[in-house]
Amino acid sequence: MEDRYKIGNRILKTNLAVFFCLLFAFLTHRDSAFYSSIAAVVCMQKSTDKTILAGFNRFIGTVIGGMVGFGVLESARFIPHYYEWGYLFTVPILNIFLIWLCNTIKKPGSVVICSIVFLSIVTDFTRDIPNTWEYATSRIVDTTIGIIFAVIVNQFFFRSYGADSKESKGVAAESAAQDHVEHQE
Repeated sequence: MEDRYKIGNRILKTNLAVFFCLLFAFLTHRDSAFYSSIAAVVCMQKSTDKTILAGFNRFIGTVIGGMVGFGVLESARFIPHYYEWGYLFTVPILNIFLIWLCNTIKKPGSVVICSIVFLSIVTDFTRDIPNTWEYATSRIVDTTIGIIFAVIVNQFFFRSYGADSKESKGVAAESAAQDHVEHQE
């Protein structure tokens, strides 16, 4: 088997963080470990510092998308024909605003999750307002749980797998290129 197909530290630490998310949900009787597990997978990076940065970006995007999405549904009764066809125009315009906002506050790494959370709220017409508030706050809490476990695992379980490792040095250029692309969007 080629070296590039081995199960390495990043795979192990990512799934250890997922395990902790699942265990936490099980022990605390949370309805879903899906969102915290996703946050752990997305935020897990090669070093603790990069994991914290990815987690912070994800948290900021989740909060902004969740709160604006909730605000839209709170205001929907004042938007003419929102539920019939008004959302066809309102949602894309507000999503443009959210992308602009994330870039303006110099958080381009938050754009994708901000849009995803926003769209998941404003396009699900089966949820009423109290459930939307619960959904938005639950996404923020779940995201935070996943981020915390990703950081803990990265910091305390795989300390030797960081900026000085051979694998980490090999992706430095790739990471810099990705950062450059994100800042240009």
